[in-house]
Amino acid sequence: MELWEDLFKVSRGDIMSDVNNIISNTLEELYNSTLERCQEVQENLILTGTFNINEIYSQFITLNYDIAEKWQMEQKPPELIINHGEYINKKNLADSESGISFIIEELKRKNEGNRACFSLINMYDIIDSGDEAIPSFLVLQFSFSHYDPKTLLVTAYFRALEVENFLPINLAEICININKICQHFPKIETFKLHLVAFRAQRIKNFSCLTKCTIDVIDSMKIMVLIDDGNRSEIVKLLQEKLNSKESVIITDGIQSLSKGMKLRGFEIISEQIDEIVKAMNEVNTLRKSTSVYNDKLKEKYQEISCNLEKALKLIEEEWN
Repeated sequence: MELWEDLFKVSRGDIMSDVNNIISNTLEELYNSTLERCQEVQENLILTGTFNINEIYSQFITLNYDIAEKWQMEQKPPELIINHGEYINKKNLADSESGISFIIEELKRKNEGNRACFSLINMYDIIDSGDEAIPSFLVLQFSFSHYDPKTLLVTAYFRALEVENFLPINLAEICININKICQHFPKIETFKLHLVAFRAQRIKNFSCLTKCTIDVIDSMKIMVLIDDGNRSEIVKLLQEKLNSKESVIITDGIQSLSKGMKLRGFEIISEQIDEIVKAMNEVNTLRKSTSVYNDKLKEKYQEISCNLEKALKLIEEEWN
């Protein structure tokens, strides 16, 4: 009898001590509540809410549309290390069979089905990835509610989620896809979002796998900047690197700058830039053993910042 009473309590939602839920009425409120919750690392975080369909056009969402669209593009733009669209459409399907087209056709065929979903990676992607960047956004699924045909069910699963900078982009990506679905199902009035993150962290200035400009331009461009004495542009490139918290730290641009400075006789600056590269490589090594932004990683990121600040000071003092 006691067992059945306990099960009844669970079904009513009375036992919630181990459930990490955030429930909100607007997506911006959902975001703000998540920021408050994620002062520390959160595990098995669940974000949920029922929203009016107009929420996908809210200012909070549209502010992130441009970058979200880049994350959904079928071909990865050069400024991103990876994007989601290349995984959603990685089999080079015809336009009629693209990821979102499949979702729409599946919903038309079976509006309460369970196969209208994106699955961004498979087991081989994980096994073969090592520590290379792969999507944290793994699944996005849609269906119509069994109880209300005007309600779209939306469930997303993340193996990891950065909440301060990346969550708004992810929410905008979800809304972009809801908008495409609505074009074929204009009677949708509400959507129920259920977002699950295995682990969630709040990281200030997180780069969201966007490359810094110094890592996008080629080495010859950096050499031209040095030869032209364009100190202000070099400073701008380094300041961008200083203000970006990268989970995958690319050192190509910094190394090109070091070599260029050495070739032009600025050895003291080159040596300081080499210290930046060394600290960056140490972070990349540490990240092979942990995905949590812990005290040791914070210390190493601080070391990168200190070395970048020293390099900027030397450029101001030594490059005349």
